[in-house]
Amino acid sequence: MVRLMRRDEVEKRMQGLAERRAESERDLREAETRLSELEDETKALQGTLALRQRAVEDLAAYERQLQQELSKLEIEEAQAAVIAAVAARDAAVADAAKKAGELRLAHDLLDERRGELTEAVKALRRLDPHWRRMRVPAEPTEFDEEWRSAAPLVEQELNRQLESELVAQAAGSDNPRHIESLPTHLQALARERRRTMIQERRLSR
Repeated sequence: MVRLMRRDEVEKRMQGLAERRAESERDLREAETRLSELEDETKALQGTLALRQRAVEDLAAYERQLQQELSKLEIEEAQAAVIAAVAARDAAVADAAKKAGELRLAHDLLDERRGELTEAVKALRRLDPHWRRMRVPAEPTEFDEEWRSAAPLVEQELNRQLESELVAQAAGSDNPRHIESLPTHLQALARERRRTMIQERRLSR
């Protein structure tokens, strides 16, 4: 037989249940409030995130723009350096040509003076037999020393010009064997010259 609870027990349990329910409702309202706050915070964070992403993208785009400008400046500086180097080279060529001409004239004058000395000695020996055994003083060594140091430079310059002509001819030839026939150290120069010529032709079209 099931025992029925007394009235006071039922009322006590109902009171406890009502308190638990009220507490649960408070917890529910607090959770709902917190959820609403979190949703607001999420929306705010999403907005902040979007702004910061946009800022990063803008900075990246600006960085690319600056890099492009820097590349252009580097190209302009390199072009200016080439122009300056060409001008300096041409000035050096003109100076070297002038000095080479002066050297040629000086050498011609030296040969002329040597010839004059030889003729003067011959004339003196013809006029006075006592001078037949005359020993002409040796030339100063300054010219011989400088000439010996300059001679390899002349040879080097002639070789450079010859190699430059060979490279130009091979690079401009339609026969690839012309490049292969060059010395090994000139083949790379000829191939690079040919690539440059091909690029220039494409740009001129």
